[in-house]
Amino acid sequence: MPLAMLPGASLDATINTLTEHLNKLSALGPGNKYEQLSEYLRWATQAANSLGQVVSPDDVDHLILTQRHWVLCGIDPAANEALHTLVNTELEERRKVLSGAVEDLNMARRRWRMRRGTILVPDTNVLLHHKLPIEQVDWRSIASDSMVRLVIPILVVNELDKRKWDRAPTRGRARQTLRTLEELFADPRGSANLVPGTSTDDTSMHLLLDPPRHTRMPDADRELIDRALALGIEASRKVTLVTFDTSMMLRARADGLATVRPPPVDEREAD
Repeated sequence: MPLAMLPGASLDATINTLTEHLNKLSALGPGNKYEQLSEYLRWATQAANSLGQVVSPDDVDHLILTQRHWVLCGIDPAANEALHTLVNTELEERRKVLSGAVEDLNMARRRWRMRRGTILVPDTNVLLHHKLPIEQVDWRSIASDSMVRLVIPILVVNELDKRKWDRAPTRGRARQTLRTLEELFADPRGSANLVPGTSTDDTSMHLLLDPPRHTRMPDADRELIDRALALGIEASRKVTLVTFDTSMMLRARADGLATVRPPPVDEREAD
């Protein structure tokens, strides 16, 4: 998803807020350079305050409070003959950026509303230590649902890349899983068949890419929980974290995530 929505925000509310301020921007009158600058600055202040309730500060800066905005805030209208050009350029850029954000969020909304079922997000250890390779795990049984969306955050892919230099057996499993993901996702924004012989309408696998301007948390477990929570906002439904790790499970539950532990497949995992 292109924007980082804040906890408690909803996809619908964010789209509505963006659309509201895009419409207000389009309705700004031409006027003289003083009126035009005044109307733009009033619009930018209102839009920034409103969007600051639903998206991250970095996204507010990208959408509204740009470098050119701050230049216009400190400009002397009487002394600048190019003011009309500067304001019009900024207005046109804001229209493009806001329109693109609305389009991207609408695509995200359609993506998940067309795909019903339980969303599972596995942590790295599940992919490293489950007895079966990722494509052979019975994810539908783990989800207790015949319709499953298995979502692999790019953070997990990064961790698998690091673990491919480990000692055996995790080294082999990391490399095997990475090969599978590379083969399945020629288009990282697409979906892959999760269960052979079924339709992606029923069971599918997806990658969860980091949004632009995203800064990861230093704690990988905290980052994974945060990305799963963000996915829940985007998909407008519950996301379930799959983990063997008790501490990860407790932290996720404390933040409102559903969790599930895969059934033990050997004595080591049962401990």
